[in-house]
Amino acid sequence: MKIFSTILEALNHHAAEIPDKDVLTWVDIKCQEQNKMTFQQLEDESNAVAARLLKLGCKRGDRVMVAYPFGLEFLAGMFGAMKIGVIPCSIYPPNPNQLKTEMPKFRRFAEDAGAKFALSTNTFATAMTAASVLYKTGVKWIGTDKLSIKKSNSKTPNAYETYMGEPNDICFIQYTSGSTGSPKGVMISHHNLAETCKAGVSLTQCSEPNSLEVLWVPQYHDMGLVTVLWELSFLVIPL
Repeated sequence: MKIFSTILEALNHHAAEIPDKDVLTWVDIKCQEQNKMTFQQLEDESNAVAARLLKLGCKRGDRVMVAYPFGLEFLAGMFGAMKIGVIPCSIYPPNPNQLKTEMPKFRRFAEDAGAKFALSTNTFATAMTAASVLYKTGVKWIGTDKLSIKKSNSKTPNAYETYMGEPNDICFIQYTSGSTGSPKGVMISHHNLAETCKAGVSLTQCSEPNSLEVLWVPQYHDMGLVTVLWELSFLVIPL
């Protein structure tokens, strides 16, 4: 078993060595497969998101909101931001049926993070852009479905091909639930994440490449996002 220093180093390795291996499989309430993603797909899609953010003028240390409906699409948004040193801020997406309360709450998150952009699916980003006409959020919504990168003959590597994260760099920000007060952003470094993953391996004793883990915790919950999802990229355990 190989343990990596950062999540970006892990993805880079797996996309090169086992590109066709599934990272995650999404199933419905009847456990019927709805969607799946390989390491190569995650690499390609996250590179496309990274390229889009660079084109928008994002630079290392900037923050971006990551607010996708439930599904696998959010992985490309998270990794795409990380690949250029932009810090993804993971939050539940605003509920379209409760915009009067949800949009002001989202704006507070975005203002606290200092984010100018929010990533989501094309459909959700379009809906939130329309809602922002009435409920100002201060961010531009970016749909990340089917983004692509134009082939270049340049021999100079792109930023997302060379940055692998430093241990003390902030990897992502996760907001607390706010059960006992206002939600607060928790800054997770690449080192924090790597150590959490190592601890998870020791606790679950699940380190075989052909092991299978099942997760039903929401992707924005700390357990769903950190303890299980990121371990998959470090350990190559399919979900």
